[in-house]
Amino acid sequence: MIRVTGVFFALLFLGYGYSATGIQLDYWSEEETFNARTFPYMIAIGGCFFGVFLALVPVKAEPVDLEIRNATALYLILLMLAYSYLLEPLGFPMATTAFLACAFLVLGERPTILIGCVSLGLTAFIWATMSALGIYLDTGLLR
Repeated sequence: MIRVTGVFFALLFLGYGYSATGIQLDYWSEEETFNARTFPYMIAIGGCFFGVFLALVPVKAEPVDLEIRNATALYLILLMLAYSYLLEPLGFPMATTAFLACAFLVLGERPTILIGCVSLGLTAFIWATMSALGIYLDTGLLR
């Protein structure tokens, strides 16, 4: 029996792949092997593959209950949502440092010096890398 979820998943990625054809390319990158459309095409092909795979794999006889068994995963999802909302008002440095520190706490890491050093260091590394590439990240409250 074909699972409807897999078919829906495959159709969703087919639509994503079709919408990727509308990505505008610069004149000099139209003939390049890797351009702005390449990665979306790869995602669409992979998603279609896994959708078809999901649709064709046999279904287990017993129904699966939909309760959330891992509270840590739920907390991390909520933390990511909070990060996406706080990124603009707080700015990249403060929001990312707070997100990483809270994620470490949710995952059970307790040494505060380690949490602080890794959160600040990783944020500074990402900030320096993006600045070197010419990508602007909003500083938010640090202006």
